[in-house]
Amino acid sequence: MLFNHKPQVKEEKPKNQMTVADILAFRDTWTDIPYEGFSLKQVIHQHKLEKQRKAMVPKLKKSENGFRIRKPEELNDAEKNLRAIQSSLNKLTEQNFDTMVAEMCEYDRANGYHLIYDSVVVRGAVHIIFSKAVAEPVFSPLYARWCVSLSNYEKELYAQSLKEPNGELAKKVAICDEEAKRTGTDERMRLKVVNADSVRFAIIAKCQEFYSQFMQQSVPEDSDAAERLRKQNMSNIKFVGELYLNDLVSTSVITLICCGSVGIPTNGNAACRPVTDIDLELVISLLNVVGKRYEELCKSDDKQRVWSEIEKYAADEKVSKRIHYLLQNMIDWRKEGWKEKNTAPLASSSANTEPHHNRNNNNNNNYNHNNNNMQRNMQSSNSLQQLDGARGRFIEPRTINTEVNEELLGELSDEELKSFNLAQPPKSITPAIEDAIIRAAQAYTDGDDSLKATITQCFPDDDLVTACMATVYIIAKKIVKVSDEKLRATLTKCIFNTKIWDESHISRGYSWCLAEAITCNLREDYPHAYIRFAALVSKTRCLTLAQATRQVIIRTANYLEALLVPLEGDEGEWEEGFLDAWGEFLTAWTKNRPNEVKEEDLLDAIGSSRAKTIFKDVMPDFIDELMQSKIITNGVLKRWAKKNFDKKDKVQTLFDYLAEFNPDVIPQ
Repeated sequence: MLFNHKPQVKEEKPKNQMTVADILAFRDTWTDIPYEGFSLKQVIHQHKLEKQRKAMVPKLKKSENGFRIRKPEELNDAEKNLRAIQSSLNKLTEQNFDTMVAEMCEYDRANGYHLIYDSVVVRGAVHIIFSKAVAEPVFSPLYARWCVSLSNYEKELYAQSLKEPNGELAKKVAICDEEAKRTGTDERMRLKVVNADSVRFAIIAKCQEFYSQFMQQSVPEDSDAAERLRKQNMSNIKFVGELYLNDLVSTSVITLICCGSVGIPTNGNAACRPVTDIDLELVISLLNVVGKRYEELCKSDDKQRVWSEIEKYAADEKVSKRIHYLLQNMIDWRKEGWKEKNTAPLASSSANTEPHHNRNNNNNNNYNHNNNNMQRNMQSSNSLQQLDGARGRFIEPRTINTEVNEELLGELSDEELKSFNLAQPPKSITPAIEDAIIRAAQAYTDGDDSLKATITQCFPDDDLVTACMATVYIIAKKIVKVSDEKLRATLTKCIFNTKIWDESHISRGYSWCLAEAITCNLREDYPHAYIRFAALVSKTRCLTLAQATRQVIIRTANYLEALLVPLEGDEGEWEEGFLDAWGEFLTAWTKNRPNEVKEEDLLDAIGSSRAKTIFKDVMPDFIDELMQSKIITNGVLKRWAKKNFDKKDKVQTLFDYLAEFNPDVIPQ
């Protein structure tokens, strides 16, 4: 046959296609009633009703005691007084303290003395003050002084009532006394009212109530709730300490708190509950505030019992490392005579970040209230840089003290110990040396040899290479911390222009700086730390992208590996910080030097690095950051893998990653 005839295949009719017969059968059905009882008017009416129902917004149900903003004329006298107190405390600062106290007293005199002789107002005022002190422990001294002013105002009114026995004040005192008798108030409270001591008693009772509830209740299962409760109690106990420094709390009360916290039986109670870390932290927080004055006023027997127990727990191995170091620091501080610590106060209301600058370096009755650094207009808890206006010098906030576990350090091998020592700047660096280096760097000009002379003088026992690396580390650390752009530019220019060091000195100094920033969680105090560091490295012209990645970034990861065990670091937290710094570095590089990216050189640097555990763990995210920044692509990886496949032993680190996470780019 000339042609291969294909059999005809019957086409199937689409399911949704109607035949002519179907159409003709359906043609005349549109006139039929859809269902029995159908009415077009009823359908339209139902549609309108449905539309109206949807358009109607249901009214909110109001409860009997629902919140609403009330007009001033709707408030009673007690509520007006409490609003005035809340407003005054919200605006209270060190500078306007006397003015706000005077306004408070003047307002109360003009409105019938409710602040002292209205039990509702007294309880409300004490609650407001206590809540502010617990929420903002850094301002406890200010709120304690407010309580002193309130107590003095009460005594002033009482003295005035005695001078005018038939006056309005005397009647207020009599009414208040009668109310205390009628309501069943205990005799102690009634006597406090009569003797003009009710405000002090109410404040102490509030602190005692909170403290007792904390000591008696069980620890919440929720860790966040437990931590929040712990912070509140530490704030409460610091407020008690400030009240003690202002003569509102007696020495016997402080002794009872200390004894109860360290497990010493009091008031004939022989049995005491087990002492926990929270109990020890409580007594630490209290004595850090009142230590010197308590030493001077406490009976020698009570004092000896308390400190004997504290020293016993400081030597107890069952106590956590953190509490152990806090106890030891306090014991050492006591041995030094409670000398004032040169620590700048933090603008933060976090209970566990308040500095322990010594508030108790005072005479017994001459408490210093002139702390000019106390700023009521609080900055963010992360914004911790302050300037001493009197001297015009920069004050750095507290830095985290990373303690080395000597026991774990002794278990390291010789190679691990060597890596640990290389991962840290010289131990000879002191704050005085840092200040001298920074001053010399600020004064540096091209051709000036004074910086080199300063380096030699500051590091007499170190060779010039180590001294140069340490100098770069000191300057880089200052650049990362300082907020003054002009000072940062001056210090950056010094690093870039000086002929004293080369790229190896710079890269090692940068690695020390970044490793310290990650281990100390520097970003918590300096939110822009990684951004400033990334900008500094990306502008360092002597380093290419490949060199900066290998000699600074990957070296930092290996430093973190060496520091992890001796510093008992949080590996997950360190890895997160490392990746954040890497991401900021890539962002800065693509912004400052977008045309200076050699993909293959960068991949060679990553592949040939001697990666340790931490870097291998973060490798997927590390490469992902590169791809998200569009510095490398899958195509670049494929070309690089094909080119280096025969010599992959030299770049094994990157090939190991590719084999596990991106095997498609490896030649088969």
